[in-house]
Amino acid sequence: MLVELLRLAGIAAFLLTGVVILVGLGLLLFGEFTGRPRLVTLTATAVGVWFAWYGIALLAGPSLAPRRVLGPSEEMAFCGLDCHLHLSVAGVRRDGGLAVQLHFRSDAKQAPEYPSHLRIRAVDAAGHEYAPVMDAPLAPLPAGAEYNQEVRFNLPAGAVADRLLVTWGDWEDYLVPGPDNAMVQRRRSFRIGEAA
Repeated sequence: MLVELLRLAGIAAFLLTGVVILVGLGLLLFGEFTGRPRLVTLTATAVGVWFAWYGIALLAGPSLAPRRVLGPSEEMAFCGLDCHLHLSVAGVRRDGGLAVQLHFRSDAKQAPEYPSHLRIRAVDAAGHEYAPVMDAPLAPLPAGAEYNQEVRFNLPAGAVADRLLVTWGDWEDYLVPGPDNAMVQRRRSFRIGEAA
């Protein structure tokens, strides 16, 4: 319940920030052109306080979120306004490179989900990240459907990836405070090493 409230608050704060910017600029221009320095000062202070609070919320998420390494059969949920896109690791194969079989599942009733908006990286013990080699983006996932997709990684000689890191990959996902922030999502990963 708390995570859902934080998620909604983060999305609301992100959307409200656009309103704060527009209204703030409007009031600043109005105050300047009508000769109202008190309005300019109050507006600048209010906008500054909003951005200070917003910055603290953005930094607090990654700082407070616990690190979590999931087993291959455990699921991650990815949320926008809802939480219908689920992902798990169905298998791992090492044959000169790394192939990870991902299982995508949607429990949505109507709207499709878009796994192509996810950023997938294999991570080795030293923390180096490796992007997948993909011929095409991941296919959209119709409501209520599921599918498996193999994702391949070409690792340098001697590198052994032991974790799979999956986050939202769009730029705005770094600006939404709360559990859906891409930096918060980096605190969880799938174990794909020998112990998996």
